[in-house]
Amino acid sequence: MGGSRAEAVNGRERRLQCAALSGAAAMAVLATAASVALGTKGGLPWWVVAAVGVVTAGLAGWTGVRIGRRRGIRDEVLEPGEQVVGTYTVRPPTTEHTRRPRTRVRSTNSA
Repeated sequence: MGGSRAEAVNGRERRLQCAALSGAAAMAVLATAASVALGTKGGLPWWVVAAVGVVTAGLAGWTGVRIGRRRGIRDEVLEPGEQVVGTYTVRPPTTEHTRRPRTRVRSTNSA
């Protein structure tokens, strides 16, 4: 019985990893193709086009991993036939950027 839980966890991780890798591959290919096409059309030297393509592939792959993993987690929670209409993140209000009331500190020394 303990093996079935481990298999379920491994299966979940495998599905999430597959979703993340497919998102990374799709984003990297599309973004790199677009940047190479624009660089070639603009008449840039090959080494500039290659450098921009490598940087674009890395950033797009990183973004694709995040998007794919989020979609994988969302799809895992949905029941068969359910669809997500819209999602947004609800965050509690923060007081990080608001001014705090000033408090006066008085010295207790009677010098």
